[in-house]
Amino acid sequence: MGVKIAIVSTDDINQHKMWKAHLEELDYKNRGPQKIEFPIIDDNKASVSKKYGMLHTPTSTTEDVRGVFIIDSKNIVRSINFYPMTIGRNIDELKRIVIALQTSDELKVSTPANWNNGDDVLVPHFPYTGKQLSENPELKNKFYNVGDRMWFQKVQE
Repeated sequence: MGVKIAIVSTDDINQHKMWKAHLEELDYKNRGPQKIEFPIIDDNKASVSKKYGMLHTPTSTTEDVRGVFIIDSKNIVRSINFYPMTIGRNIDELKRIVIALQTSDELKVSTPANWNNGDDVLVPHFPYTGKQLSENPELKNKFYNVGDRMWFQKVQE
């Protein structure tokens, strides 16, 4: 997928090391112990957490919410997802978001609600001109519309 992961936490570095060592010993859901190979960044002064709006002051002024920021290679925040401190993240959904962003960028399209990798995608405009269709009649088989405003590009035939 070509992504990098980093964890930012308001815990100090010693708590990070203890947390990492503990998690690496677990056999969660019979997957065997997993090595944590991504950086865990000490933000015990909460400067990064404050900048990204991760402190939920009605709940706590020191503990950050579970925020996931998907930042592209141009350092642009493309997706922000916040979870209550008591709720775990859905890794499958995060992977779906990354794949959707990559698909959207590559094909210059949008992904509809509940889209999954391999599903048809929305095109932002009428997909072809009359001239293009007369020159290449197969274009008609690559697109379809739902209603009079939503045009889809077939991803798989």
